[in-house]
Amino acid sequence: MKKLLLFAFFMLVYMSITHAQWSIGPKAGVNFSYIYNHGNIDYSDNMPVEGTMYAKYFTGFNAGAFARYGLSKRFSIQPELIYSLQGLRLDGANTKTPDGTEQELTAPKEKIQLGYINLPVMVQYRIMMEGLFVEFGAQFGYLVSGKNSKETYDTSGNRTDVTDNIYDELRKFDFSLALGISYEFSQLPLGANVRYTYGLTDVFKDDFKNPANEDKRYTNGVFQAGLFYRFSL
Repeated sequence: MKKLLLFAFFMLVYMSITHAQWSIGPKAGVNFSYIYNHGNIDYSDNMPVEGTMYAKYFTGFNAGAFARYGLSKRFSIQPELIYSLQGLRLDGANTKTPDGTEQELTAPKEKIQLGYINLPVMVQYRIMMEGLFVEFGAQFGYLVSGKNSKETYDTSGNRTDVTDNIYDELRKFDFSLALGISYEFSQLPLGANVRYTYGLTDVFKDDFKNPANEDKRYTNGVFQAGLFYRFSL
């Protein structure tokens, strides 16, 4: 899959050189990501004491390149090759020790960090000839890293940090739908982009799920905001 993505990217660069209606450039931005659970799954499996895990957005980043082909004055198609660091943050709120005694404890924390090589293919429509356009499309992703960092505390308040490699527990391919909006500055080859991708593929393999949750699905959701620089060819 990695070789296929690299081949597709270099083909896009080659085609951009030989076609005047192409433009290429780098892009980068910030991710605010989440892993949705479909079935109200409790995120409290690894708690040292009884409590609740609150799922929150994980802040990561994305960086890569794009190649845009103009189909007409208003329509264009834009494939990209992007590295994306995304995942989920879990914050605990513990109120009971194992013997049932009420006690205020330092909350444990976890971060699930997933690294993907993504290939979005976006269809773009210019709302104005100069400036604003909307985009929609699909994204194909290949997982290159996965880890779970845990910050836990025992009943005495002693902290333990553990990082587990969970790459083998995750599905390697991810498929998402994407919707966004971009703005290009008229006097500069610079633009800003906001995009949301909603995953349709289960993130975890069935063999590694908690038996109580093996029939549930976990999917990616990523809100992206960033800048791009355009070279017209």
